Amino acid sequence: MGTLAITFRFKDDGDREERYESFMKYFEGKKTWEETTSFVLLDSELSASEVAAKLYLTKFSPSRDKLLVIDVTGDVGQAWGNITMPFTLKSLMPKVVIS
Repeated sequence: MGTLAITFRFKDDGDREERYESFMKYFEGKKTWEETTSFVLLDSELSASEVAAKLYLTKFSPSRDKLLVIDVTGDVGQAWGNITMPFTLKSLMPKVVIS
């Protein structure tokens, strides 16, 4: 099991909201931290490429949208600002420092 960082951008066009909602359904019921825009930390037993493949099968449009999935398991991080879910963030990235 590891922590994956997923960042994405959906082109703002006719069916953007439908593609976005389909994409975000993948995360329902999973342990995530998603306080920032177009970014999710995900607790997953799957590899980064396996999760990317599953997200690709949503209504994600490879000709219009962008996706990057990175394994950040064990990495140190720094968080600043009004973090409203610090316990969730720390549970996914125990070494993160929240200031």
